[in-house]
Amino acid sequence: MDEPLPAKDDILRFQPFSSAVTVEFWKELARRKLETYKLDESPKSICGWFTPSAKDDGRIPSRFILDQHSFGDDDNLDDGAISIRPQTNGIVVNGCLKNFNTIEDFKDFDKAAALNQLSSQIWKSIYSGSAVEYPEELLPFFLLSYVDLKKHTFLYWFCFPALAAPRPFR
Repeated sequence: MDEPLPAKDDILRFQPFSSAVTVEFWKELARRKLETYKLDESPKSICGWFTPSAKDDGRIPSRFILDQHSFGDDDNLDDGAISIRPQTNGIVVNGCLKNFNTIEDFKDFDKAAALNQLSSQIWKSIYSGSAVEYPEELLPFFLLSYVDLKKHTFLYWFCFPALAAPRPFR
């Protein structure tokens, strides 16, 4: 027989993150699109960081930040993780950028498959035990973007997977 659900005050709650992408990030992406990536749509390793809420009452929410340092020091990012230091007391998180050349490809991308892939990575980290040593593996992200440099238009979509427990945590 199932246990009764805990009272609302006993349930562990999570605060959603909001994203903050700086102008410098878009400027660096535009530069790399012109000089390095060109028509290459392959995923690129990037990183960002989560900052905790600045007030206990939640008036200043937690944020996920990307800026020009999110690309790392090297244009060739095929080796995986990037090492940066957050500008605040945040948590550095490695992720993936996929920039599309057409708006149609951006809109038609299978977001559910990308979300499932990230969720699988989280489960693998948990079951292998590597998440204990590297807790940042529990916070991967995916950024899809379309950059129209002629019109100075930047469209993007973030994916922050979260595991859902079958029952609320106490």
